Amino acid sequence: SEPGFDTKAWVNGACASCPEEENLEKYLSEVEMKLQLLAEDISLALEEQSLAGLQRIPRAVAEIDRVEHDTKGLQSRIQGILRRLDEAEGGSRESVGLLMSVDAVKGRMESARDTLQEAAGLAELMASVEDVFATGNIRTMADTLASMRRGLKVVGSVPEFNDAPERVAALETRLE
Repeated sequence: SEPGFDTKAWVNGACASCPEEENLEKYLSEVEMKLQLLAEDISLALEEQSLAGLQRIPRAVAEIDRVEHDTKGLQSRIQGILRRLDEAEGGSRESVGLLMSVDAVKGRMESARDTLQEAAGLAELMASVEDVFATGNIRTMADTLASMRRGLKVVGSVPEFNDAPERVAALETRLE
């Protein structure tokens, strides 16, 4: 029934709708019978729905159990995957560290190679500078002295070239 249903008003309305040629008691008895039949129909429908609902409960519980089991299995698999990822990450981290060390060594070796090449070029220039000056070509002499200055900056204080700065300065004076 509805929350605001007024029983008295409904009964009075049913009485007012009684045809005039019909006896009121008979009419009300028919209305009562219809109400009883309607109540039985409703009761039967509720019973059927309740029974169907009760039959669905075990299936729903079984489905919930299955989903719960699947969820636990999925959680277990995800944890396994995460564990393997952590292990792989640890190995990757070590590999990256090793690669960084190798890269640093490579950088130092390349720097050493470049310095050695510059030293070899400077040694060659030091040996051939007199021949360049003998040609008298000022442009070639100036380029050779500039290359020697650059080489001295790169090589730094290598004992083999201790006297090289003074020699380059003397050659520059000679060029002027």
